[in-house]
Amino acid sequence: LDFGGPAATVTPNAKAAVNFDIFVNVIESAAGLRIDCDYSTDLFDQSTIHRWMMHYRRILEGICASPETPMSALPVLSAEQEHFVLDVVNDCAAPYPSESCIHDLFKAQVAKTPDAIACIDGAGTMSYAALDARSTRLAQEILGVSIKRRGRIAIAMDRSRSLPIALLAVMKSGHAYVPLDVHQPLERLKQIAIAAQIDGIICQDDRIRAIAPYAFALRPDRLDLDERLNGHALPRVSPDDTAYVLFTSGSTGTPKGVEVGHRALVNVICDVARRCEVTAADIAVASSAITFDVAAAELYTPLIVGGRLVMSEVEEVKSGFELVTLARKAGTTLMQATPTLWRMLLEAGFSSHPGLKMITVGEAVPRDVVDRLLDGGGRLWNLYGPTETTLYSSGREMNSGEPGVTIGKPLANTQLYVLDDHNRIALPGAVGHLFIGGDGLAKGYFDRSDLTAQYFRSISLAGRPAKRLYWTGDLARLLPSGEFELLGRVDRQVKLRGFRIELEEIESVLRQVPGVRDCAVLLRTDTGPEPVLVAYVVATDGAKSTEFSAYLANRLPDYMVPARWVGFEALPLTPNGKVDRNALPPPAPAAAATAPAGSPPRTPMETRIAEVWASVIGLPHVGIHDPLFALGADSLQVFRIAAHLEREDIAISARDLMKNPTVATLAQGLESKPAVPREAAAKKAPALADFRRGARRRTLAP
Repeated sequence: LDFGGPAATVTPNAKAAVNFDIFVNVIESAAGLRIDCDYSTDLFDQSTIHRWMMHYRRILEGICASPETPMSALPVLSAEQEHFVLDVVNDCAAPYPSESCIHDLFKAQVAKTPDAIACIDGAGTMSYAALDARSTRLAQEILGVSIKRRGRIAIAMDRSRSLPIALLAVMKSGHAYVPLDVHQPLERLKQIAIAAQIDGIICQDDRIRAIAPYAFALRPDRLDLDERLNGHALPRVSPDDTAYVLFTSGSTGTPKGVEVGHRALVNVICDVARRCEVTAADIAVASSAITFDVAAAELYTPLIVGGRLVMSEVEEVKSGFELVTLARKAGTTLMQATPTLWRMLLEAGFSSHPGLKMITVGEAVPRDVVDRLLDGGGRLWNLYGPTETTLYSSGREMNSGEPGVTIGKPLANTQLYVLDDHNRIALPGAVGHLFIGGDGLAKGYFDRSDLTAQYFRSISLAGRPAKRLYWTGDLARLLPSGEFELLGRVDRQVKLRGFRIELEEIESVLRQVPGVRDCAVLLRTDTGPEPVLVAYVVATDGAKSTEFSAYLANRLPDYMVPARWVGFEALPLTPNGKVDRNALPPPAPAAAATAPAGSPPRTPMETRIAEVWASVIGLPHVGIHDPLFALGADSLQVFRIAAHLEREDIAISARDLMKNPTVATLAQGLESKPAVPREAAAKKAPALADFRRGARRRTLAP
């Protein structure tokens, strides 16, 4: 300041208080701009404010350097911050056998431990040498009947020793496998078979052959896989070849196939084995459906290190109790499940123990599930990744007492970036679009170059050479720790019990139902303890939701069939004429069926049962004559009702619950039975498998 002679120095006064939570003041002088920032320390920490001020300074420098640059294109990150995102967070290079395939790694393990047990199922044990010989024999059968090479072979089998035999056989033959769920409707399986242009099917029953009468079919149960090899030489399979094509829900109304190469699969499987310290001493239970991409990690990780694979049956997984029993009898040291299945297992009495390695996948894991799984002393990893990036892309080991849940840091040879709407690196801490690159990227969508170009993009970051990145559709932010936090989706893709669902596919099929004029489907979390699919339907007079549900059940997997239905005369619309999904109300509580005057509980037993039903389903009360499924219960809630009743010392089997689907009939049956001591009841916990068929006894090798 110039006072006409006297020298003066001005120092800003320290403030005792300010009017705002954050206040920025810019002072101009001959020396340049001085920027002061006052902020509430209750809301902001010093490192955050410092980072923001550096962003502000970088923008001002960019304006001075290039005043003609549009504001949206001005640089925001400093060179130091770019280095942090590109070279520190994503410094994940790690060696792995990139010129090998999974079956090559398995073959190497066979040479080390040929007599070790590789697989256990209801039929007994199978050694590494036997698994190798039988898969090679089946591969030769495939080569003998397949006309083309490097084709696609559908595998439609339940979990048993035949499954790893078939998977290894297809890869050894040089073909790619297309996993099919034998419990899904034939119409959907046919749809996938056509889209995948399959050349053959390996199946367990002739019913599946009907989905592709033009393709060859092999049934391992009708082949003597122990007989002498027939001489067909196995081809050399390149790591650049396709390992599998896995079909997921598609937003256009039809499933889309993700094509994954051998190199990508090997990179991820080797990282999981290293990260989770999987060794030859481990015993892993395989419980994931083969159409769930992470099943590959469950099956292959133990087999490339000499571990033991225990094949669980479908009924055991659905019952929960039997899966817990199986894990205990097998001496399991490695288990993978979705948070939904983990919660179900916890309710069935599961507890971890020192030496147990657990992996949670498929959907966001709640903090309370993490803490309960860690209570017993086991270790837990949270792994994240879309199908398009081969099983997993990031992860971290979880610890007790930590706040929140993140998806951790990138896996080996993988890069994660949060980008803004202009495909530039977003500010650390700011919400943006999550992109993934690296060796785990899929080849793209099979026979869908349009979708591949839409989701797999070539992007240059910070002036560096362009990289191929997959746009996940997930919103995320990069934390100062270098970990990533997920914050939702930008599209209508949802996760239910670990399954990826495009709501548009359900709507597309639902609009084909006779009597449906218009519809919308939402995943709602405000209808009860668990999220459910809710269908909002504009229907013609006389059309019933039971007819709609039956139609969908013949064309979609059961997890894609809405559990609740709401009728409308017309769907609410936005001003531009689109469906206003935010205006769709939650469904009213399931209406109780018409019942006689004695609907309230009449006995202590009826009262106890009704209270459990209402609590689990999320209703204020239930009538004693209201059918269980008419109240809106799904299969998971049926399991929970059985588990809760068992904890109430009401010993029932799932057979009792399904055969007596009202409180009145169930209570009557229980009251007519002689009392069973709790110790005796615990020997046979309720299991949904009891209703479907008699549970098979299995003998596990020591």
